[in-house]
Amino acid sequence: MKPFRQFLLIFCFLGISAWSPVAAAGPQDRKTHVVTIENMRFSPDVIRMAVGDVVEFRNRDLVPHSATEVRAGGFDSGMISPGANWKMTILREGSFPYHCLYHPEMKGEVAAGSAARIARRNAPAFPEICGNP
Repeated sequence: MKPFRQFLLIFCFLGISAWSPVAAAGPQDRKTHVVTIENMRFSPDVIRMAVGDVVEFRNRDLVPHSATEVRAGGFDSGMISPGANWKMTILREGSFPYHCLYHPEMKGEVAAGSAARIARRNAPAFPEICGNP
């Protein structure tokens, strides 16, 4: 009976992994988005991406920084030394505001979701009015 349980456990794990959107996307499908830390700011300060993509923070400043999610329990790069990089993969949809622990005025946001949701987020909140009133 024990070998059957092991088989069942492995079968279930492989089935769940195959249906996972992140597991189904191969490494070649993932896109890397670069945030440069320079002149005491994150550039770009807002990244819009798909779930499963990678964000790479590159510290090009002369001082250490961090990329720490504002919400408790979120991502935290720890100290990113000058000239160092830190990467993370976004595994779920949502908006993830972050800041630098050492310089709280430095702020940014990672927005992860489907292509349609990202396109809606990129749309202006109000239509532009052209011409003379």
